[in-house]
Amino acid sequence: MLFSSDMRTLRLFGYLCLVSMALTLALVGCSKSTEPEPLINQIYLPEQLEAKGGQSFSVPVSFDNEVALTQVNVPLLFPSNIIHFDSVSFHGSRVDHFDFKMVYADGDTILIGVFGVIDDTISVEPGRGLLATIHLRVYGNAPETTFVLNTFDSWRQPLSFFDVNLKRLPTPLFRSCQVHVETILPPEPSGQARTWSWVGRNP
Repeated sequence: MLFSSDMRTLRLFGYLCLVSMALTLALVGCSKSTEPEPLINQIYLPEQLEAKGGQSFSVPVSFDNEVALTQVNVPLLFPSNIIHFDSVSFHGSRVDHFDFKMVYADGDTILIGVFGVIDDTISVEPGRGLLATIHLRVYGNAPETTFVLNTFDSWRQPLSFFDVNLKRLPTPLFRSCQVHVETILPPEPSGQARTWSWVGRNP
């Protein structure tokens, strides 16, 4: 025959077991799934980058597409008084096999366009990965600042995806990139105060 103290102990043990099982199930339910995130139509840059005055840096432009595409257009806006545009590379790109690749830089804008239809339909299948890599250089006299490398409403070449029927899809999502510029100034001569001004041109 069990005493009341033994019954209380058994009830407490059973309650603790139930709490432990509930916590285990909750933790399993909250753990990250091994399934990949579903594809959505989007263009994205790194969230943040660091750059130094007088030095070059690269910005990978990536994209995800949930349907096969034959054309991708990406307009980008950058501060040309701080940054000099050097070039765009498609090495390692998912659209490297496309027939037509266009890069147009003017003022504060860069337009990237790729087109996969010349004689036969050439497309990029659903997936995620690199579109192009932009190579930029910070002017040596650039001040310390932070700017956003972003898209913009371009009448010439708007942000867009086209499917294999050359039908324009709804405008893809876009994630911009925050770039922090670190100034590099020459050491000031001994005994002299440093004077410096930024004129926004390539020294």
